[in-house]
Amino acid sequence: MARLTDLMVQLYRRLNGREPSPDTVEVIETLRDDYDLDDDSVPPWLVDAFNAAMEGKALGRVDFQEEGDVAAFLLEAARKVPGWEHDEQGEYLAMRFPALGTRVVINREGLSPQGTHCCFVRVERLP
Repeated sequence: MARLTDLMVQLYRRLNGREPSPDTVEVIETLRDDYDLDDDSVPPWLVDAFNAAMEGKALGRVDFQEEGDVAAFLLEAARKVPGWEHDEQGEYLAMRFPALGTRVVINREGLSPQGTHCCFVRVERLP
């Protein structure tokens, strides 16, 4: 299982070419706890999206049912990680990582192939 803190630390390294300070890691852990996210069970769709973004690869649409407090955590974490641009629009959020040449989009108002409500994530290469 991927750990949320480890995923955010890895992203920080990739965006900034250095280790985050202990204070930054502590802030990320505090945010994780504030949003009641389990560090040992990060949603697979989030792990796949961030791994693709960090590798500079596109990832097609991946459907999922709930995001819980993940979006709120991501908004707060974006403020602590230099190089992470965050655009929250209600029905979707877009996270741009210019240094990696990627953008992660989470849509909260998607439809599954069966026509039922779902959320989805995709990773795009920046032009």
